[in-house]
This record gives sequence, C-alpha cells and structure tokens, in this order.
Amino acid sequence: MIDLALLQNFKTEATMLALIVVYLAFHYYGKSYNRKLATAWFKATLPVWEKNFAQVGSGNGARLQYDGPSDYVLYATGRVHCRSIYGKVELKPRHDVLATALRFIMNRTGQTEQLYDNVTINVRLNTEESSNFIFTILEKSFADENLKQRWDLDTIPTKVKNLVGFPKEYVLLTDAPEFATLVWSDPQFQQAIYAGLGLDKSGKGTALKRPWLERIVLTDMPHQKPENKEELQQAPKTLSFTFRIPTDIETNAEAQESARVLSQMAMDFVDYLGQFGKLSQETQARLVKIRENAEYQVLKIEEEKRKQQLRDKKYAEKKARSDAIVNLPPEEQRKFEEKERKKDLKKNQKTSMKKGRLIVS
Repeated sequence: MIDLALLQNFKTEATMLALIVVYLAFHYYGKSYNRKLATAWFKATLPVWEKNFAQVGSGNGARLQYDGPSDYVLYATGRVHCRSIYGKVELKPRHDVLATALRFIMNRTGQTEQLYDNVTINVRLNTEESSNFIFTILEKSFADENLKQRWDLDTIPTKVKNLVGFPKEYVLLTDAPEFATLVWSDPQFQQAIYAGLGLDKSGKGTALKRPWLERIVLTDMPHQKPENKEELQQAPKTLSFTFRIPTDIETNAEAQESARVLSQMAMDFVDYLGQFGKLSQETQARLVKIRENAEYQVLKIEEEKRKQQLRDKKYAEKKARSDAIVNLPPEEQRKFEEKERKKDLKKNQKTSMKKGRLIVS
C-alpha cells in the first residue's frame, strides 16, 4: 500500500528541487549574458582606452574587473589633463529571477522606469586647469527626473537654446555659455553627439528611441542640497559620462562604432577642459557671483535653522518650567508668577530704553 504522506513529501521535495534548479539556471544564464555584454562593450572601446592611457586596468592582469553578476569596473591612468578614469558598467540584474519578475510586472503596470544597461565614466580631473562652472547635456526625456535628483543642476545653470544644430533630443544646461559655444563649434564633438542618437555625421537620419548617450555632467557644486557652508565649499569638481550599452553590441557594427566614438568624445572633452577650461575674466567674475549667491542662500537657510532650534529650545525650557509650576503649592505658584512678571517688565523697559536711544541718535 502506498504511503500518501510519503508521496506528498516526495512531491514537495521534487518541486522545491525543480525550483532551485530553475533559479540556478536562471542565475547562470543572466550572469553569463551580462558577462558577454560587458565584454563586448569593453572589446569595442578598448582601442580608445589603450590610445589615451598608459595603463588600462588595475595592474593585476584584469583590465575589465568583475564586481558582481551585473557590475564590472574599468580603471585607467596615465594621461594629460586628468589623473585617471573609473568606469562602472551597470547591467540589468538578469541573474536575479525574483527581481526580474518583479520589475517585469511593475513595468507592465507603469509603476517604475525601465532599467537600461549602461556605463558611467567618472573622470578624476586636474582641477586647477579649468575654471569652476557647470556644464551638462541630458537626454530630454529624462531631464526632469535628473534635475529633481540633483540640486546643483536644478539650481545653478540655465538652458542654452541658441546653439545651431544642437539636437532637440537633448537639453544643454550651463552657467558658462562661453564654454558651451566653444565645445559645440568642434565638428568632432557634434558628430559624437549625433552618433549617440544613431544619426550620421551631419545629424541626419532617424533618431534612436533611447539614445546611447544619456548624459554628460561637469560640476563643482554638491549633488544634493548642502546643509551648511562647509558642504558647499568642499564639494569636489567632478566630470562623468553615462552611455547606454545596446543589447546587440556584440554583433552590431554600428553600435560598436558609436561606443568607440562616444568614448573618444569623453577623452576629447577632457582635453577641451585642460586646454580651454580657463574662461575669460568677465565670465569668471560672473561665475564667482553665482557661487557667492548660492553660498548666501545656504547661509540664510543655515541661520534660519539655527534660529528655529533656539526657538524650540526656549519653548521646551518654558514648557518644562510650566509643568514644574503645576506641581507647586498655590502660594509658591503665586510667588513664581510674580517673579516672572517682574522679569518681563524689566525686559520690556530695557527694550524701550534702547529704542529711545536709537530715535535720539
């Protein structure tokens, strides 16, 4: 006779084992897919990094370093106008079946933004070679979202609208239009921006629904709203480029060429900063005033917070005294109230005398 309980346990264990096998297979597939994608991007752009840097990789033999199932790291150093670059390849978590399923459901219901495979190149600049200013190019469809997350970009720069040929798919923000005009006048820079849209060298063709160039951000201000003067003044100057990685980059020659063009554009931009980043005295004076005004606003908020803290402290002390009085005998309460009345009267008399002296003078 078949033991039904034993059979049920066997079915449960078999189901759990099958789920584990599916999970492990999904994890392996997602991890392998991401490795191929990251490797294909790196192979396509490697000539750019080898051309521009004396050392590509950390020196331990791995040029593109594994940093997790969906993350890879690129490091390069030994170049004029910058100290090094740190690239972060961030891919969809294809290895995580639960996260993938949840993201699929949320995307279908419009509850979250779709994730993209991308790489962010962070450049460690020679800060003394250029003036302090902000320059950013953002993909227009994501511009509002980016600005909400960045105090520096939302507060300091203004939109530049008069650059001939600048594509409508992007937004350019800067507090140094002089530099923006200079950079955009370079044909190679224009061609790189067009390449990020999937257009030809003259900017013609059908633009990609999701451009390969997501954003360029140069800033000397804090990303988040500073709480005090020190946070504002100690913010480092940073430069970063974020590019999307096409899922077919392993076989798409056009995508591979665009990845190379965009990577070289990042290095050319570093050269623009090193060679032409020192702006005119008039522009620098205006940039200083902009930052002084930002500092004033931060100090104003800081002072208001200090005053509020003082008001809260006084209120707490007064409430503590009031609570203590309630427990005193009636006669002691009367004496305390008389003492407080005399104290307030004396304070008001001093205030009146000060006002009188000010009027006489």
